Amino acid sequence: MMKALSIVGFLLVLMWACSPQKQIVKIKPTTVQSKDSTEYELIVSDPTFETWFALNSNPAKDHSNDYYRSWNSKYVADWNYHYTSGHNSHVFENYIDYDNSIDYGIELNRKLYYYFRFVETSLKIPVLLTGVRPVGI
Repeated sequence: MMKALSIVGFLLVLMWACSPQKQIVKIKPTTVQSKDSTEYELIVSDPTFETWFALNSNPAKDHSNDYYRSWNSKYVADWNYHYTSGHNSHVFENYIDYDNSIDYGIELNRKLYYYFRFVETSLKIPVLLTGVRPVGI
């Protein structure tokens, strides 16, 4: 009886671990008590991204916050188009709630930009539908 229960438990954990993640990218607001303001955190559920980001992001190649915000606006619009139309649903699994009128800060904007570049260069899935693409990476 105990062995059968252990096997069933193992299978349930395995099924949960193998199920597709519903939110690959999420921007989460966090309140900072000492500053009485809101900061934002980017949550990327793809474990291979963090390694890729560490290897490919280079402070010497950094751009301004406005540069990242501009590209992120384009990427998010096209990402959300893919999401709503069902293209590559295994990649575009969620809507990204990115408001260009909010200053998320350079660190979040930079990391989000690099996530889009990760999808395009590592996964070889174009996010941008048309137009010019960023140079590098």
